[in-house]
Amino acid sequence: MRKFLFLFAFIIAVSCDLNTGVDESDCSAVLCAADVSTLHLVVLDKGSGENVFVNGRYTIDDVMVTDGAEKEIPFALSEVFSNNTTTLVLMDPEWKIGSFIYSITLGEEIEFKVAAELDRDNNTGCCANRLFVSEVEVIGISHEIQKVPQIATIFLE
Repeated sequence: MRKFLFLFAFIIAVSCDLNTGVDESDCSAVLCAADVSTLHLVVLDKGSGENVFVNGRYTIDDVMVTDGAEKEIPFALSEVFSNNTTTLVLMDPEWKIGSFIYSITLGEEIEFKVAAELDRDNNTGCCANRLFVSEVEVIGISHEIQKVPQIATIFLE
């Protein structure tokens, strides 16, 4: 019986992780969220509350997006399925930690700026060091900003 208890205690001791406190996680099977690659803007008519791309006031051909150096930035119209809203999506391939300012023109009469501050999270583990939008500011037009996910809603007169 003693040999059996000794063998059992030995197997338990050998199978325990002797490196307690050291994070040796196997991240190969973990699916992490990607770095931020888009910024969504909902553009509504202030009076009716209608989306100006859905009601036909503007089309994608009426939109121009440029950065601070007047370089055109890729954009698209997309439907956000969580709330069934069409959004103007900015896609800047140059995103990294820092501040970015975009000028957005709708038709010939509406122009406003969107400033985004990007940062990396300070988490540890498999999904650490992700790029995310830490702050969004809209300049020159009536707006509100939803914090999670960060979607700016623009109100046009």
